[in-house]
Amino acid sequence: MGEIRKMNEEDEENPWGDRWEYGAPFIGTDDVEEHEFCPFCGDFVETIHGVCVECGSLIPPRSGAKSAGRSTRKTAPELAKTCYRRGQELFKQGKSGEEWFRKAIKLAPESYWGYYSYYYLGREDFQNGDLIGAEDNFRTALPGISSAAWPHYYLGKTLLQKADFIEAEREFKKALEADNTLEPAKTFIDKIKLRKTKLEFPKKMREVENLTENIILENHALIEWFEINIREFVKTVLEEEYGEKTWWRRGVPENVRMMCAARKDDSLKEEINCSELPFMQFYDYAEIIRKNESVFSTFINPKEWTQKLHELEHIRNGIMHCRGRHLSDERNAVLKQWCYELEEIMGKVLKTQIHDC
Repeated sequence: MGEIRKMNEEDEENPWGDRWEYGAPFIGTDDVEEHEFCPFCGDFVETIHGVCVECGSLIPPRSGAKSAGRSTRKTAPELAKTCYRRGQELFKQGKSGEEWFRKAIKLAPESYWGYYSYYYLGREDFQNGDLIGAEDNFRTALPGISSAAWPHYYLGKTLLQKADFIEAEREFKKALEADNTLEPAKTFIDKIKLRKTKLEFPKKMREVENLTENIILENHALIEWFEINIREFVKTVLEEEYGEKTWWRRGVPENVRMMCAARKDDSLKEEINCSELPFMQFYDYAEIIRKNESVFSTFINPKEWTQKLHELEHIRNGIMHCRGRHLSDERNAVLKQWCYELEEIMGKVLKTQIHDC
């Protein structure tokens, strides 16, 4: 018998300790019948042990054909595993296993091997610099293998390259929940925290007030703090209501999504990997709250905050475009009050999340 392979990154698809050996048989050319007719596809297709790799159907024996070997045909999930293994072997050799991973997905998309085929497709996309494809494949894989560490880890790396630091950190933490010895995930979390301390405003309003005594700079700090936190508030509430993957489509009106996409398309190259969310204006948030009034009413008075957001759009434009030296003391006090109100609202959202957990 060959040497038993030690569990490592390349064996992540096998969390139950089902050991396999070097030299374990993979599918080869002798197993493939190149031109067998599939009555379900209506065409000549490639088959594996009599199963169509296009639709996953077991092809009935042809009339008068020998039936030898047909009784040993494998099920679609078994063949999906075989295709997956072939793709994985090619991947480890530095070659593309995409063809075999896609065959595994066609044979049994919701099987264990189908989900891990999506994972390896994500790995290939990531290596090729296709971050959008990588993220899509990793997210497709996760529902079937969410308890494994490496899918979360590589999704985290993908999001990190897209400069989505919050989501990247979340995935690295999920990877550590699955395997607390995963040192690279810890390293990335530390780097994200260091970067956030350099790039982000303080979390607390008291800290914002202590940033500067210059009234002009304070105006800028207050409006940016408010914009960052209203963004997080809206996203958190909609995610909780509609789900992490569908909140944008289900909770954000189509006209707002279209405007954000247009602004992103016209953005600087440094912003191209951002999500559409940062391209919103205050009146866009007002429109979202208006559409989802029943959802947001748990935390705020929707009509009152819709009015505030419309007013804040004018305040923001005045500050950011330097149309005056600074806000009046009265208006600055109002802006500061709204920031404190938003901070209190965010605290309620956090308490609700903890209670739901």
